[in-house]
Amino acid sequence: MGKTRAIAIGINQYQYFQPLSYAQQDAQAFCDFWTYQAGLSLDQCLLLSEVSQPIQGESTYPDRPTIEGWMEKISSGNHPQFQLDPEDRLWLFFSGYGSSVDGQDYLMPIDSDPNQVSTTGISMAWLFNSLANLPTQNLLVVLDMNRPSSLQIGGLLGNQTANLARELEIATLLSCQPGQFSQETLELRQGLFTAALLEGLRSGQCSTLASLDHYLHRRLMELSDQHNRPNQQALMVVNPPGRVHRVILPIEETETEEAFSQSSSTAEPLSVPSGSGVIPQPSPVAQKTSTDIHKPMEPDKKPQSQDPKSNEEDAQFWRLLILAWGGIALILIGGVFLRNRNALTTVETPPSPAVTDPVAGSPAPTPAASPSEVVVIPAPADSPVAATPAPSPAVPQAPATVATPAPAPQPQPASAPTLTQVTSILGSQQASLYVKAIEEARKISADNPNYAEAQGKIELWSQAIMDIAMGRAAQGQFEGAIAAAQLVPPEVSAYSAAQSSITTWQQQAAQAKANQVVIQQASSKIKANQASSYNQAIAQVKTIGADQPRYNQAQTLANQWSSEILKIAYRRLASDGPAQAIAAAKLVPENTGAYAEAQRAIAVWQTRL
Repeated sequence: MGKTRAIAIGINQYQYFQPLSYAQQDAQAFCDFWTYQAGLSLDQCLLLSEVSQPIQGESTYPDRPTIEGWMEKISSGNHPQFQLDPEDRLWLFFSGYGSSVDGQDYLMPIDSDPNQVSTTGISMAWLFNSLANLPTQNLLVVLDMNRPSSLQIGGLLGNQTANLARELEIATLLSCQPGQFSQETLELRQGLFTAALLEGLRSGQCSTLASLDHYLHRRLMELSDQHNRPNQQALMVVNPPGRVHRVILPIEETETEEAFSQSSSTAEPLSVPSGSGVIPQPSPVAQKTSTDIHKPMEPDKKPQSQDPKSNEEDAQFWRLLILAWGGIALILIGGVFLRNRNALTTVETPPSPAVTDPVAGSPAPTPAASPSEVVVIPAPADSPVAATPAPSPAVPQAPATVATPAPAPQPQPASAPTLTQVTSILGSQQASLYVKAIEEARKISADNPNYAEAQGKIELWSQAIMDIAMGRAAQGQFEGAIAAAQLVPPEVSAYSAAQSSITTWQQQAAQAKANQVVIQQASSKIKANQASSYNQAIAQVKTIGADQPRYNQAQTLANQWSSEILKIAYRRLASDGPAQAIAAAKLVPENTGAYAEAQRAIAVWQTRL
């Protein structure tokens, strides 16, 4: 069994984008799963974030040079902890902004510029070609990309990525379909996709790509419904299709592979029709073997022999039981048919657009989406195959029937919107869209059958506005938080909390502005290759208290600047000798990211004096 390595990149505090709420936390949680639950050591999971610590003097700050530098070392086999063999596995996780310009997809590092995407972003084509150079094909790229509409120029984000995954045969999992939005929620303090992904991996039910896909499809729908978010469907691309049954977690594989091979000896071979875009359900035998992924290993036990006669008696019992229940079901169905015979034969149902014959020359209707949203692309196509998204869970749809006629619609004023029309307004996490939906829902009169549901939705959408405001405040965006909280209508239960929060955030906004001045003054003190200037800048940002706004930003800068001091020390070691290197390294302050490494370096260099 090969070894497993994981890379996680998560970015909240972008320099030129609106900060994200939980991208950095998602990447940290991803690494925590691998190190604390899946058995990887700390040096087998690489975390690149604005708060991650340097590794042996190498920066992990997620700017473009650092990310590309790490990927070049890993793809060329020049990093000792990430030298991969053909049987090894590699997971690459990214949570942050992505953009698409002229049909080209880009990951946006922390220093990327929305006005210069092609020159400051990381090309998806470059990334996938780098991964294709690795000696192993056991790769899974997981991309949870936030897609601001202002950066979608000439194509939907995810289309090129899916095509690259197919062409280069790199298994890839996108957090949502092209055109959808990757959702976050304050209640989970995570993105919905990452929450569902980690739940699936921890559950022990997702040891293969196929089982992971089926879990994500079900769980993402549940989370979207529970947290009143627009429907989000993950998109998985696997080529060739047979790889969907590969084991993706570091477990003993022999049992799973043996069970799958046994089931394959009697079952039909895997066949995915061209253009179907959906993988088959995993073998029940293979899926069963993956249920104990994270349970403690037990001593080997010899299988207990069974009496063939007893097995035959059991099989005979179950056959009789199935026949009995089948007969009862047929009798019940027949009774229902006879009871409703008149309705079935006399009621004339008006034609529905879903079943009318297509007009000559018009495209055929799109078939219903299968339970799986995995896209296996066995042949080239102009664009990735994506199943039609299911309706939003915010408005449950009644199951369609043929026998029972639809009730007559209730008379409504011509200007009164339906609840479905109101819900269709929602499509992202912009507070203004929830306000618009609330305004439309208010138009539903008290005598409308949907009135009670509309009032409930107004409460939910008002709370969603408050969630957005609190999320902005948690990231230090107090002006935006105040603007969102002011949109909460006065008649809902969240109004009093909104008003109280506005007062608090106004005070914090003033403190944030003052602390931002401190940070700017500290940054202005820095001079290239002068260690003392970095030391002075760190001392100034350290005056920002832990309970004050901009504290996290100050800590991030202090850690980053401490790494720069250590880099200066290493350069002085090469040019001026150990004495000058020690003098520079001593300027790394305590309680900063590079302090421990600096102390170890000083101890080594002192032996060279």
